Amino acid sequence: MYRNLGELISKNAKLYPDRKHIYHYDKQYTFAETDKIVNRTAAVLASYGVKKGDKVAMLVGNSPEYMFAYFSIVRLGAVAVPQNIFLKAKEIYLNLNDCWADYFISTEAFAPVVKEVVDMVPSIKKVFAFEGTSFNSINIHTARVKDELPEIEEIDRDELAVLIYTSGTTGRAKGVMLTHANLLANARQFKIAVDLNENDIAVAVLPIFHAYAFMTCIIGPLAVGGGVVIFESVQDVGKESYTKAIMTYKPTILIAVPQLYSALARRKLTKEEQNALPFRLYISGGAPLPMDTILAFKESYGQDILEGYGLSEASPIAAINPIGATKPGTIGLVFPEMECKIIDDNGKE
Repeated sequence: MYRNLGELISKNAKLYPDRKHIYHYDKQYTFAETDKIVNRTAAVLASYGVKKGDKVAMLVGNSPEYMFAYFSIVRLGAVAVPQNIFLKAKEIYLNLNDCWADYFISTEAFAPVVKEVVDMVPSIKKVFAFEGTSFNSINIHTARVKDELPEIEEIDRDELAVLIYTSGTTGRAKGVMLTHANLLANARQFKIAVDLNENDIAVAVLPIFHAYAFMTCIIGPLAVGGGVVIFESVQDVGKESYTKAIMTYKPTILIAVPQLYSALARRKLTKEEQNALPFRLYISGGAPLPMDTILAFKESYGQDILEGYGLSEASPIAAINPIGATKPGTIGLVFPEMECKIIDDNGKE
């Protein structure tokens, strides 16, 4: 039982210190290595004023640094505010001004946006990065800190852990408030629904700033001592580096969206090629899965795609097709321990 999200790294570091759990092209990190970096990052943030309850915005692409930043924030009891890396400065400004963000973590890749946003959001006190940048920032790797392991205030499971900005179906983006308990509960439900275990390794090709990818690729596997292969973007699929990583690290779960499965389904694999793939599960979300994609994928890969459904407010997964009993064209069964109802346009059940 985890008391808060910060323990997802620290407890695994004690139980499985030498187990690798992050794979990023040629880089690999054990739980012990990740825990050390997260502690160091948390120490830097704390040294420059980040404390429990502060809102720390993140504009970071798919990378181990995203995980280091996120888990250092929640380890301090602060609130992570992930930002869509494809947004323009004005859109990020609206989000950060809405929640009165206190701090900002980003990278040189987003320098033009960061410079513009920081000038527009008066509540931001300091900006951090894992490198030297052209914008005014504190380099987490080189900053001096008094203590590598800052004393951490008790964090209750029902305290706010993350603010996820989503436009939903109408108007401007709104901040969805999720607690440590919300996310840990959804990780447990995901584990039960797809039989997640410590040998599972997910593939993160979707943007992990998104609630769907972060739960299925990061938090879910972490909660059982599993791992993740992180790629910078979905554009990597089909490249030699992607194929090499898949065959080397042998991930067991591919998390994707219908467009990617449609592209994959167009490849006609031989039986030998099917057998060489390490995946035990293919999971789809984000949009309805077309029936022709379902059928073509089954013919090419010899496996079903588990279609599911979720929304940021539900932390985010709410339903998924059961393994071995999928019903094409549906979102499957409601998650364990979750209640749902269907209503019409007038709100009638």
